[in-house]
Amino acid sequence: MKEFHIIQNILADIPDDLMRENIQFIHSLALIPKEKIAFHAADADGIISAAILKSLPKYREAVFVPLHYSQLKHPEYGAFLSGLNWLAIVDLPPFNNHTLELYCDHHISNISTIKNASLVLFNHEAPSAASILLSYFDKSLDILNDLRLLANLTEITDTYGYTTSPPINLPARFLESSKEEQAWLLDDLCRSLDSTIEILALVEGFVCNGTQIFEQEIYLNKIRSLRKRREKAKEASNKIPVKDAIIIIQGKEKVQSPTLIHYLFEKGVKFTCLLYPGKRFVGVSLRLGPLIPDESLNKYRVDKIAEIFEGGGHPRAAGGRGSNLEKTLDIIIHYMNKNKFSYDIVDFREK
Repeated sequence: MKEFHIIQNILADIPDDLMRENIQFIHSLALIPKEKIAFHAADADGIISAAILKSLPKYREAVFVPLHYSQLKHPEYGAFLSGLNWLAIVDLPPFNNHTLELYCDHHISNISTIKNASLVLFNHEAPSAASILLSYFDKSLDILNDLRLLANLTEITDTYGYTTSPPINLPARFLESSKEEQAWLLDDLCRSLDSTIEILALVEGFVCNGTQIFEQEIYLNKIRSLRKRREKAKEASNKIPVKDAIIIIQGKEKVQSPTLIHYLFEKGVKFTCLLYPGKRFVGVSLRLGPLIPDESLNKYRVDKIAEIFEGGGHPRAAGGRGSNLEKTLDIIIHYMNKNKFSYDIVDFREK
């Protein structure tokens, strides 16, 4: 009966039907009486990290559970997840109550958190969790060469270390593309997945087929679809006047945020805040652009703001969750006034 109330409480906070189905599926995975591995969902670093572990014999038969930060922060559901017996957690905060066999992460916001694990692979200076796992396991175990390549690509995807604009068209072939084109393909594919089942299928696909995944029409169509939405996001960015900072309130039909942010930074915006209003909570995503130089980063770092929203991340990219839209806006506007940023609020709910 207790399990029923937990899942009903979290579903009450989620208006989107597909997201509700995903939560129910994740809940069913969590209840399977087998060893479990948690990884960051719909994220290239989390997915490739999971594929690396799944390629190793000792982790192959575990139940892999893709999780979002919002699920960990949910009052009832977060407590439920924390109480499970996890074998490993990768690319997520150490939310476990019980001792893990393995914990791996690189987010600076988790430096001071207690890592209750027999093996802790943590380096806040590493570009990705996948690169840490690759470095550790590559010395003693035979990991597929394709996974090596994909893990190296997460060093671009997870730091958003692109020097090229978000692409609209597909390159001819994955292996004939430049490293940045490959990183975009990996990033776009991982962001294009709609369901938990698709995420788990992609993890298995990377283990079994490596980069041949990018030759499969089902995945190429997903990337094409995402890149069509990218065109619309680029058009939306052209209509937003340049200020030091832009706050974007997402509506029901969400504008593709990575593309929107990229072009806003390209136009001269220094800081972006994306807000995702829900029934009980507001998702918060914060980014600093390249116009904020590394030597000034400590003054503006957004992982510190994310801590106010019970979140975290990197100095240039972080997120969390606010209690309501009005209070969340107050905190973000205070940050901008403190740093003397001019700003504009773009509300896509009005479109």
